[in-house]
Amino acid sequence: MNIDALRKSMGTNPKESVDLYTQFFEGVRNIDVFLIDFPTNPYRSIVNMATSTWGNKIDKWSTMTADNRFFVVKSVLEFKSLPNAMESFSFSFGVENCSRSAFDQIARTRIGAVYSSMGWRDNNHSDIGFRVPQAVWDNPTAKQDFFDVCHLAKEKYYKLVKSGQSNWQDARAFLPISACHSFSMAMNYMALRSFCSKRLKFCEQADTVAVAWLCREAVLDKFPLLGSYLRPNCDWRGICE
Repeated sequence: MNIDALRKSMGTNPKESVDLYTQFFEGVRNIDVFLIDFPTNPYRSIVNMATSTWGNKIDKWSTMTADNRFFVVKSVLEFKSLPNAMESFSFSFGVENCSRSAFDQIARTRIGAVYSSMGWRDNNHSDIGFRVPQAVWDNPTAKQDFFDVCHLAKEKYYKLVKSGQSNWQDARAFLPISACHSFSMAMNYMALRSFCSKRLKFCEQADTVAVAWLCREAVLDKFPLLGSYLRPNCDWRGICE
């Protein structure tokens, strides 16, 4: 086995020579969220979990009509039955190009969720970009100040990184939390509903909200019924929180 080739394919071979390059992204533009993995038939899982306590047969899916299956699934999704069936399946997402600060907010969801994040210590981020809040982007003076600060931070980062690989860990301290970040995450459906109920609200940080809405769209595309129940809590309660 060629270890160097394996490391290159997995991305574990650090980029040692990276040119200094900085790109700025407006607001929430160019954030990418995609499904890495998802259940084959989550509705069957919901039905069988919800009806396991009834009768002696566990797998009732094959003997139920489509209308009856829908009735059971809808009852679970609306908390009219035990909600534990919503924890029986998970979705894995890839998230690229949000800000580091958005990731820090998203990763606060810990029950029913797991994350794996782009490293900042063992990667050379001399070519990393920055996400500019929309209000800053729309203000010429603030925008130029933002650009100046990020360019200076990157120049100092690049200078320290160039002095030796052992300095990468120290150099990362120069980078602002607006630097672009990528990660993967997996959540069971119950955790995803809880995440969306909080992070779909437009009072949250813009790119945090964008990631949540893009997760919703990804689920909605595959499973419209499940996706339709991913809503901000303001919608459920009928008031702005």
